[in-house]
Amino acid sequence: MVEKNRKANRKRERATSNPRIRYHVVVTELDETFPRRLNDKPHLYVEISVSSPEVRFRQLQRGKGSKFAAGHHVRLHPNPPRHSVHTDQAKAKAELKRCKELLVRRGHAVNSVESTWADEFVVYVFDLDPTGKEKLMMNKDGSRKKGYVYVGQSANPLDVRIDQHRRQATSKSGRDIGAKPTKNRAFTLREHRTFYTQEHSEELEREIAAEYDRRNFLVDAGHVTPRKLRNRAAKARVTIKS
Repeated sequence: MVEKNRKANRKRERATSNPRIRYHVVVTELDETFPRRLNDKPHLYVEISVSSPEVRFRQLQRGKGSKFAAGHHVRLHPNPPRHSVHTDQAKAKAELKRCKELLVRRGHAVNSVESTWADEFVVYVFDLDPTGKEKLMMNKDGSRKKGYVYVGQSANPLDVRIDQHRRQATSKSGRDIGAKPTKNRAFTLREHRTFYTQEHSEELEREIAAEYDRRNFLVDAGHVTPRKLRNRAAKARVTIKS
């Protein structure tokens, strides 16, 4: 039994990593029978293949690959994400996942709609009335900050999310989802941006909050509020020293 397991493990290792095999990420555009998330972004088919993209595309046109896309391949996508060619299958699969994520972030629908078509996410910035924030609105040198903003992100459409803030809506469990900085405070929409994965919107929420902080605004952004992050970092340094 032990010897049998060893042989099986060696077989898996050979299948996973073979210096003579090179795995390529192949990205093709599907025809207009496949729905698009954005009108100018074609629906894409993405896979890894041991053949070059050019050879694999000809195979796909002959009916190879996933059945849902058979007969619908139009051309190789001219602007695929930059990626590495691997001899290790596990690394190639990780590269495939990364490329899919990047293409979804660009606004493409990828492969089967059900598995990759996530909802849109919005990152938004409100201008807030600074009344009651006089102390925080002052810089250490005595100058005044340019304004008071709130940065948030949501999977809800922007108009729905704004309404939640205005009504100070609560979830079914009674949790406040209106955000405290906008409670009993006048606000107006300053800007918003749309993203296609939650990870991307959360990354940009933090980056946008930090950008407004650098531009000398007082910023509230929930758990990614810049001044709160600085305070946590300072406390962590004190704890390490002690």
